[in-house]
Amino acid sequence: MSFFPLPQSRGLHYRCLGQGAPLVLLHGWSYCGEVFDKLAGSLAHHRQLLIPDLPGHGRSEAAPQQSLGEICADLEAWLAARTNEGVVILGWSLGGQIALALAARGRIPVKSLILISSTPKFTASADWTFGLPEAQLRSMQRHFARNPQLCIQQFQHNIDARRSCPRLPDAATAARGLELLGSIDLRPMLSGITCPVLLLHGSQDNVIPRSASGYLSRVLPDSRLETLEGGGHAPFWEDPSWVLRQLEAFLS
Repeated sequence: MSFFPLPQSRGLHYRCLGQGAPLVLLHGWSYCGEVFDKLAGSLAHHRQLLIPDLPGHGRSEAAPQQSLGEICADLEAWLAARTNEGVVILGWSLGGQIALALAARGRIPVKSLILISSTPKFTASADWTFGLPEAQLRSMQRHFARNPQLCIQQFQHNIDARRSCPRLPDAATAARGLELLGSIDLRPMLSGITCPVLLLHGSQDNVIPRSASGYLSRVLPDSRLETLEGGGHAPFWEDPSWVLRQLEAFLS
């Protein structure tokens, strides 16, 4: 178990596995780095895996406002201390949004991105039809306000009934995370991302529609979209062999 010291006497919990070129794995809302355990067992044979619990998740302490900028700054400080090399960042769901932001900010060298079930904008709007209806997010927030633990458990059950995170975030952090999902719009930042990008998405994802990755594949100049037919929001759980094949082809 390792912790990186952050401002305000906070700590970022992370694991470092394997040897080789660095590959950073960023999980989604309400989860922790352990979601990648199945992938990590295979990837660590050829890569150095850097797997944090995002601020406010798992064993990591939350940023003061838990804003996207603060989360990115925490991860940038940690990565700058861990490696001088350019990194490949794999992000799932919210982790994919953070990966996009890290690449666009340009404060750490990002060699390439792997985005699993991600999006530049989580909620739909008049000019964005590839998102969750805002009313659905508001309903989830009301449910969360009544019973935070039950809301998170039902959300994770909806993604995969067989798996859940053993360490749920505290209610205040999780609530700020939902607000963050409702406010992030990374579309203005995408023009600054020129590195190679692999997009993986399940055709039946009911959290983030595949069309969001379709949009990214059209806007990002060096990107490729691969679809897991019949797959949902967590392809690395549903068909880990398929995901590993895609990763190996891209990373080679």
